[in-house]
Amino acid sequence: MSMTAENKKILEDKRTSEIQAAAKKLFSIYGYCHTSMDSVAVEAGISKGLIYHYFKNKEDLLLSFSDEVEEYLHKLKKEKNPVTALKRFGTDFLTSDESKYADMPPIQLLLITFANQEMDISKYEKQNPILRDFGRGYLGGFFQQGIDAGIFQNGNAKVYGDIYWSFLMGKLLPIKKGNEKGKPEVYVDEILMLFIKKKQEG
Repeated sequence: MSMTAENKKILEDKRTSEIQAAAKKLFSIYGYCHTSMDSVAVEAGISKGLIYHYFKNKEDLLLSFSDEVEEYLHKLKKEKNPVTALKRFGTDFLTSDESKYADMPPIQLLLITFANQEMDISKYEKQNPILRDFGRGYLGGFFQQGIDAGIFQNGNAKVYGDIYWSFLMGKLLPIKKGNEKGKPEVYVDEILMLFIKKKQEG
């Protein structure tokens, strides 16, 4: 009995999701460079040849998360309160539950790979300038909003963005290794408090 077009699509969507979940797990454990398409296929429970029916190579597999990431970043940009936006990004980025690799935030997966220069992203950056100079550009934009609104101390918003981004990158590894037991939102609050304008004592 032949499979209907609808059932075939359901099966392909299911396998695509399984491959992406396997990739998230292995990229998280071993990093992008040290994960092979063969190992992803084994983790996903499919043949090593079949995986190329869904993704032409490892870069294609990684970038399959890009639409979700871009949608997330554009939606965050619409947040009117810059502190809320920065807190949400920082908390989402630092989220790490090793028992749920499939739920690893794509924003974390993609940006870590880019930041560690584990792949050539020049072409991708041209198409998606939001990821170019991420700390100074994207995150710096929120700090500039906060400075203009009198929320953050006067200073260079791009530098603030760089500092915040460096903090998040530096904090992620200890969290993933289990060396940091606190909640991500606590770490995010601590670093953002350094930029908040102090109230004048009357």
